[in-house]
Amino acid sequence: MTMAFLTILFSISLRFLLSAPTQAPRPDIIKVAAYANSLEPMLKFSEAGISQLTELSEMSTAVWDLGESVRIANLTSTPIIVDELENLYKSLTDLTTQLTGFFAAIDGAAGSDIWFMHSVERPVVRSYQPWDYA
Repeated sequence: MTMAFLTILFSISLRFLLSAPTQAPRPDIIKVAAYANSLEPMLKFSEAGISQLTELSEMSTAVWDLGESVRIANLTSTPIIVDELENLYKSLTDLTTQLTGFFAAIDGAAGSDIWFMHSVERPVVRSYQPWDYA
């Protein structure tokens, strides 16, 4: 019984060893290139957005400065104007903070994807090159 089992096991393993090797799966280069191209608009949008964050921050500082100037002017409707300008200042500051986090997340995600693609670039290129037996 054990001899029959060992004979079957030996014949299966011998057939496996002597059969033609199957090609290893290769990554789909077209899909990888399409994915890399899909990152480009996101990165361009992020770069433009980051440059606008400085302007937004300067605008919030200008609104705060305007509120202080109105407070010093001591007009009859000063409390209403100052409250509205303070609310606008807080909204602009919150928007700047949220957008900074958003753009940092985009840059981080895209950067990690690009790093991953660069790290697998060498094995992918090597897998598509013909074997050199010399």
